[in-house]
Amino acid sequence: MDNLYQAPVNNTGIDPLQGFDFECWCQDVASGKIAWFGKFQSLTLSVRNATETYLELGQRTPTYLDGEIQIAWVLEQGLVDMAFLYRTFGVKDISRNQVIGRSPRFQITFDANAAELVKDASQDRTANQILRKGSQQYSLFNDSLYPNSGSVKGRAAVGRYEILRCKVDSVSLGIMPGRRVAAVRWEGVAEGIRYIENESKQQFKTARVNAGQNAGGFTEAAGTVDLTI
Repeated sequence: MDNLYQAPVNNTGIDPLQGFDFECWCQDVASGKIAWFGKFQSLTLSVRNATETYLELGQRTPTYLDGEIQIAWVLEQGLVDMAFLYRTFGVKDISRNQVIGRSPRFQITFDANAAELVKDASQDRTANQILRKGSQQYSLFNDSLYPNSGSVKGRAAVGRYEILRCKVDSVSLGIMPGRRVAAVRWEGVAEGIRYIENESKQQFKTARVNAGQNAGGFTEAAGTVDLTI
């Protein structure tokens, strides 16, 4: 949608992404169907590169080596379905006499779509702060990782992350009286994370090949997912 006015990008062009710039959904790995539907309140993702110490003979100060990479996540939303246990573990009842097999695996996907923050800094001086050192001028982004020196054009404000093969460690339900909503909280680990640049959920849905497939279905031949919720 085109707007008459441009977004007021200030703070030297590095305005942070906000919560309403994001969208999040969760799919069952086996079928590709939407597993946890509804709007999510928050998603916390942590990637930890565990440290491993290596101590040589005669040394008291160790060398620090890279260790296991651990990916953990926490997902929260207001309760939208009383069958949240069934949607999480695949079984309706959990007891000692209940046969419970291997737990499901999920793919949690979240994207950011803040295209108004990706702009050519040469057209907006507020997005390209010029600092002075004596008589010499230099750009804030000259020494940064952004590909376009002196510009925020290469900034990644549109993109998608896929958290792969997520296993749920715990699910909790909080119910309070008054005006608070009942809330569900999932916590777990994942086996991988993948970054897809310059593609948001809206662009992904627009580009899918078979838009007429069943809602929430996965078309393996086309390699696309119908994300109609």
